Amino acid sequence: MVAIVATIPEDIIHLEILPWLTDKTLFRFKSVNKKWHYLINHDLTFAHQRSRRRGSPGFVWICDHNIDFMPINLIGEHDICEPKVSFSLPDKSSAYIAATANGLLLLLLTRWEAQNEWYIYEDESTFHYVWNPVTKEGHAIPESRAQVHENIGLAFEPSAALTRYRLVKLLEDNEVEFIEIGFKIYSSDIGKWIISDQKLVIEDEYNRHRWNVLYARGIIYWNYFPYIIWFDLDKNISGSMMSPIEYEDIPIYSHNVYCQCIGVTDEEILTSTQFMKNNSIFIWMMSKDGEWVKRYHVLDYLNIRDIDSFSLLPFCGGDKVFMDLTLFSMGRKAMLCCHDMKTGETVMIDTLKQNWLWTPCQYVVLNYKQWPE
Repeated sequence: MVAIVATIPEDIIHLEILPWLTDKTLFRFKSVNKKWHYLINHDLTFAHQRSRRRGSPGFVWICDHNIDFMPINLIGEHDICEPKVSFSLPDKSSAYIAATANGLLLLLLTRWEAQNEWYIYEDESTFHYVWNPVTKEGHAIPESRAQVHENIGLAFEPSAALTRYRLVKLLEDNEVEFIEIGFKIYSSDIGKWIISDQKLVIEDEYNRHRWNVLYARGIIYWNYFPYIIWFDLDKNISGSMMSPIEYEDIPIYSHNVYCQCIGVTDEEILTSTQFMKNNSIFIWMMSKDGEWVKRYHVLDYLNIRDIDSFSLLPFCGGDKVFMDLTLFSMGRKAMLCCHDMKTGETVMIDTLKQNWLWTPCQYVVLNYKQWPE
């Protein structure tokens, strides 16, 4: 009796099976052999297939009247896995990226009128606009005349509905010793804002800072340092947690943090990336028990006097942390850089051309079925 062994063609394994796997699994599979190591780290066809299957992770930023998207390879040795893609902004407006969720962007658009070679600003011309850069479809949000740093988050699940999204805005009522926070929700299904019955009270004794906003697993998180405020849209409940700390004295600690970025890994684990005023970097990850666990600590990172400005980007897993910085010697051009925690090496990925209304580089995953050929 002759045994018949079925074999799967190599190209099916490489291009139809492996691209579906998680970053954590692929990181282990790199050590199978040299061929797989090269495939996962360097092969552009593999990277292209992976982006089509799962959405391509990368960073977006404003450049003139465009939004540039830089795909990256979080698991490989090379950070860039595909060429940069540029999307034209709607109506050639100026814009600020207020929030992102699974490839959908919440923009703060400003329309301008040219007069004597100067641009005239009008409050009526600034409004929120939800925009899909791939399909070029977008909608102005009613009653959304707003400021750049308004606390508004975006929720979008393309796997559930390609056109449905929701916005949640924080409503602050300041008292002497505390802040009462309410929530106002906009749904694309009904096209209007509704006040939620949820209320949240936090202490007002800290030096609060408002940085990024994040969407993951049906929950919007606001980086309201030293708090992280969250709203679960499916369960209609809200809450808050303290940011991770290294020292016992929280008020003193909050003064020592230059900036914090909250993020989420490929396995949907909440993260906190902090840059301290003593030039050190902390990276924390949320455990299954809901406790912050310190993952990395980099001592005295910024020892270059040439640096003009510096900001960390959300930690997304692996052993790398991304940042954008500007150097005096580079004419104050912003640069996207990557620091490898294992090797201690920092490399520049690309220069970030900014428009006059500066938008920090933001991490985003473009989830769509057809990547432009």
